[in-house]
Amino acid sequence: MKNNLIVVVSLLFAIALVVPLPPLALTILFYADSTFAVSILMVCVFSLAKKRIYKVMTSLIVCFSLYTVYLDITTARFVMTMKEGQEPIAFVADFAQSGFINFPHAGYILFAIFILLSVITMIKKSNVVDERLEKALKLVRAAIEIIFIMFLVSVFAGTLFGVVKGGLGFKESFLLHLPFACAQITLFMVNFCFVGVGLNSIFFAKNYKTDYFQNK
Repeated sequence: MKNNLIVVVSLLFAIALVVPLPPLALTILFYADSTFAVSILMVCVFSLAKKRIYKVMTSLIVCFSLYTVYLDITTARFVMTMKEGQEPIAFVADFAQSGFINFPHAGYILFAIFILLSVITMIKKSNVVDERLEKALKLVRAAIEIIFIMFLVSVFAGTLFGVVKGGLGFKESFLLHLPFACAQITLFMVNFCFVGVGLNSIFFAKNYKTDYFQNK
């Protein structure tokens, strides 16, 4: 599974580099990603109510994880090559401006909270009985790791791009890219938190009521 994931992510990265999307398209796709995440949460809630894990849940989580990774890579490419006067990505620019530039304390507190939740998701051990959900959880954790890596790449590669191509000083370029990279990873982690809440609600039920589900 790990080797297949590496191949898929490499393919997504290549596509993101070769076929960059315009800012408006990225904004629309991000809102679709948020809707996707909330839909998975609702499916998890519905599964709890019906006392049954549906096979479609695993497919939804796999599609969501790969779609989010692709969208994050594409957005990171835009953030890395960003320069002053360039048309911004609306959902990243608005959050960066309001949360990290105008009110930096609030923005970075949110950033720290969602990073901490994501780290807990990656290291927390869950007693997953259903094999399909266990594989889906591994994919979610791998996707989060990739988004962390792309965050670091966005900050440092973006800073170097600003110095080399934009003629900015190192500190100036770093301070230009950091708020946007932090806004980007925070927004994507919010979507993963929706999925995580849904999955953990199922794992919680499984841990305390082992006969609660009817896996079909």
